[in-house]
Amino acid sequence: MLFMGKKEMNKVKICVLVIMMATCLAACSKSAPKVKCGVYRSKTSDAYIEIFEGEMLIIHNYDLSGLEKILEDETISFAELNESDSEDLRERWDLNRDYVDNRVKYERDDEFYKYEGSIGLIFPLDNPYGVGCTTWGFSYFPASEKIVLEADALVSDDHVSEIFVLEK
Repeated sequence: MLFMGKKEMNKVKICVLVIMMATCLAACSKSAPKVKCGVYRSKTSDAYIEIFEGEMLIIHNYDLSGLEKILEDETISFAELNESDSEDLRERWDLNRDYVDNRVKYERDDEFYKYEGSIGLIFPLDNPYGVGCTTWGFSYFPASEKIVLEADALVSDDHVSEIFVLEK
Protein backbone atom coordinates (compact mmCIF):
# COMPACT_ATOMS: atom_id res chain seq x y z
CA MET A 1 0.00 0.00 0.00
CA LEU A 2 2.94 2.29 0.52
CA PHE A 3 3.67 2.28 -3.21
CA MET A 4 0.10 2.87 -4.39
CA GLY A 5 -0.97 6.13 -5.91
CA LYS A 6 -4.13 8.02 -4.93
CA LYS A 7 -6.19 6.34 -7.66
CA GLU A 8 -5.19 2.85 -6.53
CA MET A 9 -5.85 3.73 -2.86
CA ASN A 10 -9.32 5.03 -3.77
CA LYS A 11 -10.06 1.83 -5.70
CA VAL A 12 -8.98 -0.27 -2.71
CA LYS A 13 -11.13 1.85 -0.37
CA ILE A 14 -14.12 1.49 -2.69
CA CYS A 15 -13.62 -2.29 -2.92
CA VAL A 16 -13.40 -2.60 0.87
CA LEU A 17 -16.51 -0.46 1.26
CA VAL A 18 -18.44 -2.55 -1.30
CA ILE A 19 -17.39 -5.79 0.45
CA MET A 20 -18.46 -4.40 3.84
CA MET A 21 -21.83 -3.28 2.47
CA ALA A 22 -22.41 -6.65 0.79
CA THR A 23 -21.55 -8.44 4.02
CA CYS A 24 -23.94 -6.25 6.01
CA LEU A 25 -26.74 -6.71 3.50
CA ALA A 26 -26.26 -10.47 3.48
CA ALA A 27 -26.33 -10.61 7.28
CA CYS A 28 -29.34 -8.30 7.61
CA SER A 29 -31.38 -9.89 4.86
CA LYS A 30 -31.13 -13.41 6.25
CA SER A 31 -34.60 -14.75 5.73
CA ALA A 32 -36.55 -16.40 8.49
CA PRO A 33 -36.57 -20.20 8.44
CA LYS A 34 -39.63 -22.23 7.57
CA VAL A 35 -42.00 -23.24 10.32
CA LYS A 36 -41.23 -26.87 11.12
CA CYS A 37 -44.07 -29.25 10.43
CA GLY A 38 -45.05 -31.58 13.23
CA VAL A 39 -46.90 -31.75 16.52
CA TYR A 40 -46.32 -29.06 19.15
CA ARG A 41 -47.53 -30.16 22.58
CA SER A 42 -48.54 -27.89 25.44
CA LYS A 43 -46.30 -27.88 28.50
CA THR A 44 -49.27 -27.62 30.88
CA SER A 45 -52.21 -29.47 29.34
CA ASP A 46 -53.23 -32.04 26.73
CA ALA A 47 -53.53 -29.30 24.08
CA TYR A 48 -51.46 -29.53 20.93
CA ILE A 49 -51.02 -27.89 17.54
CA GLU A 50 -50.32 -29.74 14.30
CA ILE A 51 -48.37 -27.78 11.68
CA PHE A 52 -48.64 -28.84 8.03
CA GLU A 53 -47.04 -27.78 4.73
CA GLY A 54 -48.75 -24.90 2.96
CA GLU A 55 -49.04 -22.76 6.12
CA MET A 56 -51.83 -24.84 7.58
CA LEU A 57 -52.44 -25.90 11.19
CA ILE A 58 -54.95 -27.55 13.51
CA ILE A 59 -55.36 -26.60 17.19
CA HIS A 60 -56.53 -29.49 19.41
CA ASN A 61 -57.87 -29.53 22.98
CA TYR A 62 -57.28 -25.84 23.63
CA ASP A 63 -59.94 -23.40 24.79
CA LEU A 64 -59.50 -20.06 23.02
CA SER A 65 -62.36 -18.33 24.90
CA GLY A 66 -59.95 -16.44 27.22
CA LEU A 67 -58.12 -15.01 24.23
CA GLU A 68 -61.42 -14.28 22.50
CA LYS A 69 -62.63 -12.26 25.51
CA ILE A 70 -59.44 -10.17 25.46
CA LEU A 71 -59.80 -9.49 21.72
CA GLU A 72 -63.48 -8.58 22.08
CA ASP A 73 -62.98 -6.33 25.11
CA GLU A 74 -60.08 -4.50 23.44
CA THR A 75 -62.05 -3.95 20.24
CA ILE A 76 -65.20 -2.85 22.06
CA SER A 77 -63.19 -0.37 24.12
CA PHE A 78 -61.05 1.09 21.31
CA ALA A 79 -63.91 1.24 18.80
CA GLU A 80 -66.18 2.68 21.51
CA LEU A 81 -68.99 0.32 20.55
CA ASN A 82 -72.48 0.68 21.95
CA GLU A 83 -74.21 -2.28 23.64
CA SER A 84 -75.86 -3.53 20.44
CA ASP A 85 -72.65 -3.43 18.38
CA SER A 86 -70.75 -5.02 21.26
CA GLU A 87 -73.18 -7.92 21.34
CA ASP A 88 -72.96 -8.30 17.55
CA LEU A 89 -69.17 -8.48 17.78
CA ARG A 90 -69.30 -11.09 20.56
CA GLU A 91 -71.65 -13.22 18.42
CA ARG A 92 -69.51 -12.76 15.29
CA TRP A 93 -66.28 -13.96 16.90
CA ASP A 94 -66.06 -17.54 18.13
CA LEU A 95 -62.43 -18.65 18.03
CA ASN A 96 -63.22 -22.14 19.30
CA ARG A 97 -65.81 -22.67 16.56
CA ASP A 98 -63.59 -21.25 13.83
CA TYR A 99 -60.16 -22.57 14.80
CA VAL A 100 -60.19 -25.48 17.25
CA ASP A 101 -60.21 -28.91 15.56
CA ASN A 102 -60.33 -27.23 12.14
CA ARG A 103 -57.55 -27.22 9.57
CA VAL A 104 -56.95 -23.51 8.98
CA LYS A 105 -54.50 -21.43 6.97
CA TYR A 106 -52.31 -18.95 8.78
CA GLU A 107 -50.46 -15.94 7.41
CA ARG A 108 -46.75 -15.86 8.08
CA ASP A 109 -45.33 -12.60 9.49
CA ASP A 110 -41.51 -12.44 9.47
CA GLU A 111 -41.35 -8.75 10.45
CA PHE A 112 -39.87 -9.32 13.93
CA TYR A 113 -37.66 -12.31 13.12
CA LYS A 114 -34.42 -10.35 12.80
CA TYR A 115 -35.13 -8.46 16.06
CA GLU A 116 -36.84 -11.04 18.28
CA GLY A 117 -36.20 -14.36 16.55
CA SER A 118 -39.93 -15.02 16.20
CA ILE A 119 -42.25 -15.59 13.27
CA GLY A 120 -45.92 -14.67 13.56
CA LEU A 121 -48.58 -17.24 12.66
CA ILE A 122 -51.43 -14.79 12.09
CA PHE A 123 -55.18 -15.17 11.58
CA PRO A 124 -57.39 -12.29 10.39
CA LEU A 125 -60.49 -11.39 12.38
CA ASP A 126 -63.73 -10.30 10.78
CA ASN A 127 -63.76 -6.82 12.31
CA PRO A 128 -66.20 -4.52 10.50
CA TYR A 129 -65.15 -1.55 12.67
CA GLY A 130 -61.49 -1.53 11.60
CA VAL A 131 -60.49 -0.35 15.09
CA GLY A 132 -59.21 -2.56 17.86
CA CYS A 133 -58.16 -6.12 17.08
CA THR A 134 -58.05 -7.14 13.44
CA THR A 135 -55.86 -10.24 13.82
CA TRP A 136 -54.72 -12.76 16.38
CA GLY A 137 -52.01 -15.36 16.33
CA PHE A 138 -49.11 -17.31 17.73
CA SER A 139 -45.39 -16.57 17.87
CA TYR A 140 -43.13 -19.30 16.49
CA PHE A 141 -39.55 -19.40 17.79
CA PRO A 142 -37.46 -21.53 15.38
CA ALA A 143 -34.37 -21.61 17.60
CA SER A 144 -36.23 -23.34 20.44
CA GLU A 145 -38.92 -24.99 18.28
CA LYS A 146 -41.71 -23.46 20.36
CA ILE A 147 -45.05 -21.91 19.55
CA VAL A 148 -46.24 -19.34 22.09
CA LEU A 149 -49.67 -17.82 22.64
CA GLU A 150 -49.34 -14.70 24.77
CA ALA A 151 -51.96 -11.99 25.19
CA ASP A 152 -52.34 -9.24 27.77
CA ALA A 153 -55.42 -7.04 27.85
CA LEU A 154 -54.96 -3.29 27.93
CA VAL A 155 -58.43 -2.62 29.32
CA SER A 156 -58.48 -5.32 32.04
CA ASP A 157 -56.18 -7.65 33.97
CA ASP A 158 -56.92 -10.57 31.62
CA HIS A 159 -53.92 -12.59 30.45
CA VAL A 160 -53.52 -15.69 28.30
CA SER A 161 -50.30 -17.66 28.02
CA GLU A 162 -49.47 -21.09 26.61
CA ILE A 163 -46.28 -22.67 25.29
CA PHE A 164 -46.28 -25.52 22.77
CA VAL A 165 -43.04 -27.45 22.12
CA LEU A 166 -42.21 -29.51 19.00
CA GLU A 167 -42.52 -33.20 19.73
CA LYS A 168 -39.34 -35.09 18.85
